[in-house]
Order: sequence, then C-alpha cells, then structure tokens
Amino acid sequence: MKIVALDLGKRRVGVAVGNDAIGVAIPVDAYKVKGRLEDEIARLSQHVAEYEPEVLVVGDPVSLDGSAGPSALWARPLAVRIAEALSVKLVMVDERLTSREAARALADAGVRGRGARARIDSAAAAVILEHYLGSGASAQG
Repeated sequence: MKIVALDLGKRRVGVAVGNDAIGVAIPVDAYKVKGRLEDEIARLSQHVAEYEPEVLVVGDPVSLDGSAGPSALWARPLAVRIAEALSVKLVMVDERLTSREAARALADAGVRGRGARARIDSAAAAVILEHYLGSGASAQG
C-alpha cells in the first residue's frame, strides 16, 4: 500500500513516501507554501495526489506533555481537509521530537548548515512515516 507522510508547516510541508510492503520511508522535496497553507489545501492535495497514496500519515504536533496545543489545533483540521480532498484514510502520528531526530540523522550523514535546513522538513516527514510503519498500524489497514 502506498503511503504519503506530511510534516505540516506554515512555510514548508515536509513530504515522504513509502510502502508498507517494504517498510521504507523516503523523503522527497518539501512542498513550498506560497501563501497561507489554509488557502493552499487544493494545491497541496494535488501535489500529494501525484504519489497516488492510499493512506495519508500526518504528524500530530502535540505538546511534550501530550496535550493538544495551538499547533495541533491548527494542523488537525488541515490534515482532515487534505485527506478528504484525496479521498484517503488519514492517520495522525505523534511527531514530538521528529524534527530533532531528523536533524540528528542528517548531521550523522554529513549534511549540515543550509543543506540540512533545506532537507529537515521532508526528513521529519520520513521519521513520522517510519514511526507509523514501525508501529504495526499499517498492517492493520
């Protein structure tokens, strides 16, 4: 099953693609937000549709204590709108510390400075997708 993961942001949306059969998450070029993301849902959905996903996994930016803060309250309805536009199943995955994990992985691979900043959003989306694939949720459908 094809899966697309998103790390929603107000300037860039990290994008990663994967397949539950092989269990690999691949970061792809981040989507650049040209206006307000709330106003760009149709364009973002069209971008994501090119990957033909059956499931959309979106990072849920909960607070460190697990509560829904302002970021989660902003991201959740956007994730629902994107999934509805694509007519796919939506899965929200806790994204606490995924950007830090992605930055560490990029640094370990020798990617630093501007190169890392340009890739961190999609690397974070790949981490979110890896968490989903590793949770066994993808096997449940």
